[in-house]
Amino acid sequence: AEMVSELVRNEDLVQVHLADIGCGDQKFRKVLSDEVSEASYSGFDLHPQSDDVAPFDIETDQLSTPMDIAVLLGVLEYSVNIPAALLRLRPKIQYLVVSHAVRDRRKMDAKRKQQMNWKSHLTEAEFIETLSMAGFTVSKHRVTSNGRSIVWVCT
Repeated sequence: AEMVSELVRNEDLVQVHLADIGCGDQKFRKVLSDEVSEASYSGFDLHPQSDDVAPFDIETDQLSTPMDIAVLLGVLEYSVNIPAALLRLRPKIQYLVVSHAVRDRRKMDAKRKQQMNWKSHLTEAEFIETLSMAGFTVSKHRVTSNGRSIVWVCT
């Protein structure tokens, strides 16, 4: 939420429309409202947990309306084809805030990966290259407090 707040402030964004893709129980929405009260929030999830969350499959769906910012936290590990998912999102978003539990920081054997139902587990370099191939430029990144994942802000 801090990174989104900084993005909104630094880019002088007003009337921000934010898509939280893979929002689960909307924890990010609660934190975001403290940081960026002026943001219009739309939640999307494969298995919506409330009526105000739209069904969305990262593997096949596209956003129906343009959004200023798309947030994907803990989502792309479950994607079979990260490049295709990002390419579908790119035309509809201006900024991307995305995390990935990169292989360089979180070693995992095939059995554990299968237990977690992860389909992708890229290295940091592979993930950055994937972002670039989908038309995103990394402007900032941070390692999460547990040291296992990285969050990128992309334009």
